[in-house]
Amino acid sequence: MSTTSAMKVSTKLSLGFGLLVVLMMIVGGIAYNAINAITASMNDALDDKVPKLEAIAAINYNVLDIARGLRNAYLEADDTQKMEGHIRQVLEARGRIKEAIEQTEPKIRLPEGKAIMKRILEARAAYIEGQETVIKMLREKKNIEARDYLVTEMRKRQGIYAAATGDLQKLQKKLLDDTAEAAHKEAATATKTSVVALLVALCVAVFAAWLIIRDLVAQLGGEPAYAADNVCSIAAGDLSRTIVTRPGDTTSLLVSLQ
Repeated sequence: MSTTSAMKVSTKLSLGFGLLVVLMMIVGGIAYNAINAITASMNDALDDKVPKLEAIAAINYNVLDIARGLRNAYLEADDTQKMEGHIRQVLEARGRIKEAIEQTEPKIRLPEGKAIMKRILEARAAYIEGQETVIKMLREKKNIEARDYLVTEMRKRQGIYAAATGDLQKLQKKLLDDTAEAAHKEAATATKTSVVALLVALCVAVFAAWLIIRDLVAQLGGEPAYAADNVCSIAAGDLSRTIVTRPGDTTSLLVSLQ
C-alpha cells in the first residue's frame, strides 16, 4: 500500500488544502515583490528626479527674470526709483536661484551630474559678477557702458549658464525616462511571472486533487456514493445484492463487503 493510501482522508484533504495555501502564498509573494519594486521606481521618480527637474526649470526661469530685470533697469535708468525697483527684482530672482541650487546640489549623486553642477555653479558666479557690474554702472549713470555690457558680456555669460542648466535638465530627463522604462519592464516581468506561477500552482493543485481522489476511490473500491449505498444495504440486512468491484481490486472496502 502506498504512503498516500495509508493516510487518513482528513490528512489527505488537509495536505491538499495546505499545499494550495502554500502555492497561493508563493504567487502572492511574487506579486508583492513586484509591486514593491514598481513602487520604489515610482517613488524615486516622484521624490527625486521630478523635483530636480522642477528646480532646474526654476533656475532657468529666474535667470530670464534677471535678464529682464537688468534690461528694464537700463530702460528706466533715468528714473532712479523705478530702476532700483527692477534691481530689487533681480536680487530676489538671484535669491530664488540660490535656494533652488541649495536644494538640488546635495541630491546630485552621479559623477556626470556633479560635473554639470560644477559648471552651473561657475556660470552662476560669473553671471552674478556680471549683474553686479551692470548694477554698478547703472547707479553710476554709465548707461551706455551698461547697455554695451548687457548685449555682449552678459549675453555670453547667460548663454553659458543656460547651456549648463540645459545639460543637467537633459541628464535628469534621461534618468526619469530610464526609471519609467524600468518600471514598465518590472511590471511586464511581474505580470508574466505571476501568470506562470499561477498556472504552475493551478497544475500542482489539480494534480494533488487527482492524487487524493484516486487514492480515496482506490480505498473504497468505487465512487463514495456507491460504496456508501452498499454499506447501508448490508447494515440493513440485505445480503443479496451484487457488489461490483474493479478488475484486480483485492484490498478495497467494496471487496471486503462481497
